Amino acid sequence: MARLFVVATPIGNLNDISVRARDILRDSSVIACEDTRRLQKLMRALDIPLRDKDVIVLNQAVEAEATIDSLERLESGSDVVLVSDAGTPLISDPGHELVKKAYTRAIPVVPIPGPSALTAVLSVCPLPVNEFQFVGFLKRKPSEKRHQIRRIAQSSVTTIFFESPMRLLDTLRLMDDEGLGSRQIFIGRELTKLYEELTFGPVADVRQTLENNASNVKGELIVVLDRMQEKRFPIAAEELIDALASRLKPSETARVTAKLTGENRDEIYGRILAKRSESK
Repeated sequence: MARLFVVATPIGNLNDISVRARDILRDSSVIACEDTRRLQKLMRALDIPLRDKDVIVLNQAVEAEATIDSLERLESGSDVVLVSDAGTPLISDPGHELVKKAYTRAIPVVPIPGPSALTAVLSVCPLPVNEFQFVGFLKRKPSEKRHQIRRIAQSSVTTIFFESPMRLLDTLRLMDDEGLGSRQIFIGRELTKLYEELTFGPVADVRQTLENNASNVKGELIVVLDRMQEKRFPIAAEELIDALASRLKPSETARVTAKLTGENRDEIYGRILAKRSESK
């Protein structure tokens, strides 16, 4: 029976291709990819002639049609290889519908594991990652992104997401505005590539560093934000939080409580959000 191979490809360094992935790309006659130019570069590096392959373009714009085409090839007896532009398919990449429909038609789906920005950043991350949530790319609309960051800020597990270099500084400013200035953050830029860079520290410090070197904020980015650290404050601070929370916005409650008790404003803000979450 024909099989759908989901093949991980390098995220930067072409030497990261696995022997198994190379063999599958060489031996299969049909390849579904996001961008033929990226596929051509990879196949040239592997010394595999692309002219001998049937290539199906499967990206967000034509995913429905490409899914149908790929399923027809599979049902006619041809193996199909699914690759993304880089890394492991389906992690914020198209292809989910193809994989899902392959299962519903009893077509074997075979994972060919390998490079992934997600696992690469986890392997060198100084933050706790035994438990984590991955949210893909953050929302683009400012109001939606702010709401999403507020939810992430309350998470009891580490959060990982992709971000565009054009939006990273705005995201860090938004985090700072939402009281996450002291929260630890880890950013992997251009992983496995020539200009690979890893940055770690409090959100406010990382923001300032990158603002001072804004011209260097380029390339592929993956961000890891530390989980919320729950902290119980002295009775006076807890009483103030409870008394003010129903009358003031969380940011104002945090500001006033910090001023009167000497406790850390960001930690108080996190406690307020945690209390709100517990009461729902």
